[in-house]
Amino acid sequence: MAQAAKTYDKEAEACEVIVERLQSDRLIRVFIGTGDDAKAFSIQQVLLENISEYFVKSIKHDNLGKEKDSGILRFPDDDIEAWKVLLFWLMRREFPRKAMTGKEELAVSCWVLGDRYGISRFQDEAMLSLLKTMDTAWLGREAIISAFKGTPPGSMLRRAVAEEVVNNLDQGQGLRFTDIDNMLNGLNFAGELFEAQNRYADRESHSVSRHDEIICRFGSEEQEVRPTWEEYMVGKKYPSFAEDVAGYLRDEQPREKSPLGSALG
Repeated sequence: MAQAAKTYDKEAEACEVIVERLQSDRLIRVFIGTGDDAKAFSIQQVLLENISEYFVKSIKHDNLGKEKDSGILRFPDDDIEAWKVLLFWLMRREFPRKAMTGKEELAVSCWVLGDRYGISRFQDEAMLSLLKTMDTAWLGREAIISAFKGTPPGSMLRRAVAEEVVNNLDQGQGLRFTDIDNMLNGLNFAGELFEAQNRYADRESHSVSRHDEIICRFGSEEQEVRPTWEEYMVGKKYPSFAEDVAGYLRDEQPREKSPLGSALG
């Protein structure tokens, strides 16, 4: 009872702090992109600071520069479409999963954006969207290139995409080793592909194929394949997160991947 009371007091205090800040909070003007294509958004300071320590520091020091007093942040190199998804998630606290169906390039951009600013929950939402897409279709060239170009070696996004590339090569779905070399030249991709190949080839040493766990990451009771999607998450495991995934799966059950076709065109 005492512990519950302490928890309640802390939450009540936190609520009061947020309410007070919202009453006096200022709007931060966020500019994405450059030139005629730049977009400007007005976002409450407290909302930005609550999702990432990066924005706390940027608003105080780094990114505001001479415009500190006017409350302006500029991100000229960021993807505008990914920011739109981030703003939707920021305001609604939910990811537009159905709207993201089949948009693997945008899912990659969202993961990269979350990684850049330390928004792990947003990264995990983007990863779920990407894993769901890979359940039903092969990744296109641009999504593969963006994943490696936008992340450092060892990132979870690189791991997932490298496994998909290895699976594509093994299944003869349009990619060739020469394609990979041309696509990812200079992006330090060899290590990720080598590790993905080892995980993929490990299937023969398991009664339940590790290969199946890679290509069916949400699991299959019928085929006795355990779900492995959690291995690709980078953020804190919220109690409701597994329930979110279960609901996500109910929206659209995994099916056989469509032929590669125009995906690599």
